[in-house]
Amino acid sequence: MSKLGRFRSAFVALVIAGSALLVPLRALADPASCPPGLAKQGKCPQPTAVPTPPPPSQTSTTTLLFSFVTNQAGFDTGISIANTSLDTVGTPPETGSCTINYFGSVSGGGPAPAPQTTTTNIPAGQSLTFVVSSGGGFGIAGRPGFQGYIIVTCGFRYAHGFALITDGPIGQARIAGSYLGLVIPEGGRSTDDEQLAH
Repeated sequence: MSKLGRFRSAFVALVIAGSALLVPLRALADPASCPPGLAKQGKCPQPTAVPTPPPPSQTSTTTLLFSFVTNQAGFDTGISIANTSLDTVGTPPETGSCTINYFGSVSGGGPAPAPQTTTTNIPAGQSLTFVVSSGGGFGIAGRPGFQGYIIVTCGFRYAHGFALITDGPIGQARIAGSYLGLVIPEGGRSTDDEQLAH
């Protein structure tokens, strides 16, 4: 007898004995096709309602963590935050401002700079770019001498960030490193293991 034949025999024997915890997959899909042995014992699966998924989130924000930014010891950091809500897959475009929160200190031990918010909204398909030392677009001012991390909250979904740390201006830098900003999940961090994403 083949392996398949032995399996079928064993399965049928279990079903007939009424001790089977497993039923054929077709019985799960169609209770009318339940094996007779289980039907007599009232052990056939009953149709159940499929739960309705929760409605999509109405929150239109993205929070990004840039884990190390600096304008100390000859280094500077450039940040780019793209509003990627304009795409080719039918996402509704969104626009909004971004607020940059600084955590760390400035040269000489001063406190971290106060948060700042863009003076205009970042349109879908555009990017906010700035350099820690001198600032940049959308009204972001420089924060010379700052070193630490920043958390940016943007008033649109699908914000994505990039950071570049160099020891000089583009074309003159000898050392450079870059990374992607991490998306902090909606609702904030949990007390479980942190799982941030790009």
